[in-house]
Amino acid sequence: MNKEFKVGLLAVVSIAVFYIGFNYLKGINFFSPTTAYYVAYDKVGGLIVSNPVMIDGFTVGKVGDIKLVQGDSNLIWVRLEVSNDVAMGKGTVAHLVNNDAFGSKAIVLEVFNRNTPLLYGDTLVGEIEKGLLDELADRTVPITDNIQVTIRRINTILDNLSGSSEQIKNIIGNVDTTMHQLKITEIKINRNLDQTLSNLNKALVTYDSLGASLTGLAESTGALTDSLQQIEFQKTLDETNALLQETKGLMADIRTNEGTLGKLMTDDSLYHNLNSMISSFDTLATHLNDNPRHFFAPFGKKAKKKKGN
Repeated sequence: MNKEFKVGLLAVVSIAVFYIGFNYLKGINFFSPTTAYYVAYDKVGGLIVSNPVMIDGFTVGKVGDIKLVQGDSNLIWVRLEVSNDVAMGKGTVAHLVNNDAFGSKAIVLEVFNRNTPLLYGDTLVGEIEKGLLDELADRTVPITDNIQVTIRRINTILDNLSGSSEQIKNIIGNVDTTMHQLKITEIKINRNLDQTLSNLNKALVTYDSLGASLTGLAESTGALTDSLQQIEFQKTLDETNALLQETKGLMADIRTNEGTLGKLMTDDSLYHNLNSMISSFDTLATHLNDNPRHFFAPFGKKAKKKKGN
């Protein structure tokens, strides 16, 4: 055995040991019996042979082979070599995921229905989970679209502005004119404000005078109030009440035929007697006026006899 052969054999053994040791550190045991399962993906995104197969973060196998099957649709068939100690049932899902931040892939098994176990060579359900970069790309697409729309709108505005330079000049001229008018208006407002302040000062002086007058009026009102308080309102009210009671009693006597006034108001005979007496007095007065001698004869002269008597 020559020296070159020894060196080559040592190199091959070293590489094999390094490969087996490296995969052993990754949790892959080449010496344990395995069962092969198959899963189909639309794309594998960098999946390679010997990538780990895991359950809940624990390595239970590795990717044994990857093949492209061309037919109605290009499918990639992946053979999984899983330890015989792992029982998987129908409906078990093989998720293709990112194993680390550098983009290396791994297959994570989600086991279902262990009561109906899979057999050697059965097919698993394949699903591809998006990685961090894929999610960032999906979120970046709407932002990119919005930026493009914004850029197009800005370009449209700039195009419109380039054809509206004359209008912009007119607008600037109008703004200058408006500013000048605002300056004139400010001067007028300042003048009016000075006049208003002067009038306000005069009004305040007048208000002070009015306050003094109101103070005097308040003092007079207080004196009047004191005078009114000195009046014996209660005594006056009592006397008025007594007078009303007497008047009420008088009216009651008139209604009940008591007293002369009551009888006069209610008895007709007294009225007739008074009326007859007044009539007699009227007749007597008439006779006295016509024949006064009849009444004065007893005091001296006799009345002359009328002729023919």
